[in-house]
Formats: sequence, C-alpha cells, structure tokens
Amino acid sequence: MSYRNDQSKKSSTAFDQASTLVAVVELSRNSWLVAGVVPGINRHPLKKLAADENELLALLHRWQQQAVEAGREIKRVVVAFEAGRDGFWLARWLRARGIEASCYPRDECCRVTRASSRED
Repeated sequence: MSYRNDQSKKSSTAFDQASTLVAVVELSRNSWLVAGVVPGINRHPLKKLAADENELLALLHRWQQQAVEAGREIKRVVVAFEAGRDGFWLARWLRARGIEASCYPRDECCRVTRASSRED
C-alpha cells in the first residue's frame, strides 16, 4: 500500500518541546478522552470530558496556566484527533480560537499506533 506525502498537515513552525502544549483527543458520541504533554509538568495528564468544545478549551487553558505556573512560557497549543464524527468542525472551531488543530484519518492514526507499538 502506498501513502501519498500530504504536506497539508506540515507545520511551518519548529516543534519546541519546552514551549508547546500538546494534546490528543479521542472523540466519541458522549465523551472525549484528552491526553496531554504539558511543559514543566512531570505527569502526563489524562482527562475524560463530556463531548463539549467549551469544556475542551477550558481544559487546554487550565493546562496552559499550569505550565506558566511551573515557569514555562507556552508559545503554541497543538491538538490532534481522529477525523470523523466531530473531527472537522472541532478543528475549525479550535483554529478560530488560536489553537493549532489537526485531524487525521483513521487509517493514519492506526498506522502510527502500530509503528509505535513495534518500537516498544
């Protein structure tokens, strides 16, 4: 199976782990599971939310504030999730609020998961 080289998701900004808050969201009809990598925080937070965009945005702002309190300046907030039921409208909604959001097709998400599990 060949995969095309899709440049549409390529960021023009270099990834700086010390100043980038990263969140991944698993979307379902009734709830969203959000995992994060928050600079300055030793734990990797995991939070189950109601399927509500305002609740997600509040969580991202709370994690951003925790990073600032830990002495880190957050320059970017990046969110990724599987395209599907809520993926596309949610990405547009987050981008309108200054959050970098990317949707990935299910087969791409699965390919990444399979590759990372082989590295373990």
